[in-house]
Amino acid sequence: MMSKRIRILLISTIFLMLFINIFFTPKIIGFNEVNQNDITNPKPSANLQGAENIIITYSNRRVDLGSNGLLTIRDILIVKNLNGNPISSIFIGIPLAHSMDLIFFECKGENENSLVIERPNIVMNEYEMLSIYFDSPLFPNQSKTITFTQNLKRLIKSFYVNNERYTQLTSMVFPVLPYKLEGEIKAYFFIPEVALEPTGDWGTYNPGLFALTYSFEDIRSEIGEDFIEPLLVNLDDKKEIDIWFKEAIGAENTGTKLEVEECTREIFISPWGIIKVKEEILIKNMGVISSNTISFNVTHHAKGIFVSDDLGEILGVRAVFEGSKYTTYNIDLLTNRLRMLPYTSFRFNLEYYLPFENYISFN
Repeated sequence: MMSKRIRILLISTIFLMLFINIFFTPKIIGFNEVNQNDITNPKPSANLQGAENIIITYSNRRVDLGSNGLLTIRDILIVKNLNGNPISSIFIGIPLAHSMDLIFFECKGENENSLVIERPNIVMNEYEMLSIYFDSPLFPNQSKTITFTQNLKRLIKSFYVNNERYTQLTSMVFPVLPYKLEGEIKAYFFIPEVALEPTGDWGTYNPGLFALTYSFEDIRSEIGEDFIEPLLVNLDDKKEIDIWFKEAIGAENTGTKLEVEECTREIFISPWGIIKVKEEILIKNMGVISSNTISFNVTHHAKGIFVSDDLGEILGVRAVFEGSKYTTYNIDLLTNRLRMLPYTSFRFNLEYYLPFENYISFN
């Protein structure tokens, strides 16, 4: 006969097993069934439904290899909807390897109105996709023109060989889209006027424009098709180009690659109607040549511009351009500071005042 102690121990063990089964097992099963992709890659608003019936009927890419080291790409696209229903957005791609180098992007409609852009964490092949939303639906058999602009850093490489400065850029020749491209497809890569011996794979140098030009018409017969497949698939090794040119050290090019690493802005509003703006800026020379000047823009309403650092006031500040919306100032570092050597940083403070009536409104 089973003793009382054994019966109590047996009953306790059974109860404990039931307790674990009821309260813990569902949680473990539930955790195992979670799709981790749903957490790290949330579903976006845009989608690829009907992408095979969206056609890019015109593509004009204009790329500026500026002397400041930033790459500016502007794509003018005409999008045609061949679906039986309206669409509200499209995708445009950026090489995944350059996602961290994208520092600015915007898209304009036909009337220069800004369009909404999302970065929904979608990757197709080796490209990150951005979602561009139209200001109104694109109905069947209709077209819209958009202009997509992006700025990227660290893509333009510079180095010296035998007292000559060389510049190199590797880039996608045409915009990356998950849609078919047809019609007129061209790209212009504008290089500095001081460039010598520019080369760019299958491109043609146009000295009048100071640009390497690329036209799909020039390689159409080699590709064997009258269109470019989504994601530039049928371009094979021609979808990516290498551009090289050199500049003599004595050439009139004082530009270098300055990059803002930190910027802190404080705005003070006093009861007496005074708006004071103070910015602390850390800028780094990422180029391979020294820089004697630093440029910055402020709104054209700004008054009392004052530039300083830990040593006191920085002299040599003057306006070099006055536009309808902003004024550009240059700081001549040689006035009472030192030039910025390659890979050195400089921290300074910028202060100015804004008119109360232009920025404050009452309800």
